Amino acid sequence: MLRKRTFLTVLLRSLIGALLAAAGGCAQVQNPPQEEQAKAPNPYCEDLDPELARAVEEWRRPAINAKVLDRPEGDADVAAGVKLRVKLFPSEKVILAKTPRHPEANLIFYSGLASFHTGKAGRYRILLSQYLWLEMVDASGEEAMVGERAGVLDSNKRLNRCTGMGKNLSFALKANTRYWLQLTGAKKGAIGEFVVSAPD
Repeated sequence: MLRKRTFLTVLLRSLIGALLAAAGGCAQVQNPPQEEQAKAPNPYCEDLDPELARAVEEWRRPAINAKVLDRPEGDADVAAGVKLRVKLFPSEKVILAKTPRHPEANLIFYSGLASFHTGKAGRYRILLSQYLWLEMVDASGEEAMVGERAGVLDSNKRLNRCTGMGKNLSFALKANTRYWLQLTGAKKGAIGEFVVSAPD
């Protein structure tokens, strides 16, 4: 009887030891060394040309609350190189500066307008937190660059993958000119962030 109890005791101790070892192994898998937890560099952020590298730096800055307008009237000027967080309006309540190339963009969702003044002529890139329709409209109303194929120089998907932004478009803009930045068709809610990245 004593031998049987001794055998059972040894067996139980062996089982408990095996369970503890297995638990320790699981803990090791779930908690790898700290150096292995370090985030791998994003390959899309490497070796960017100066214009895109500047845009990434501007996008990573903390956002500042700002306002947009529900019509092309009044003051909603924004500064280049500053990341702004804005609250858009229900689209049916917004009067636009120019009819969008895609009219359905203003039927539902959220919209708004802001304005900015260019310095020198050149390539200006607009960085957006979510995918929406973007129009650049000359404040005089004589010139408009509307939609993805009118006035847009490029949309850099590598920049989106580097930063997680929703969309970016670059435009060739005139010097010393006021433009309306017309945002329509925002689907992910009324709050959006954007940056106007100006040329050096």
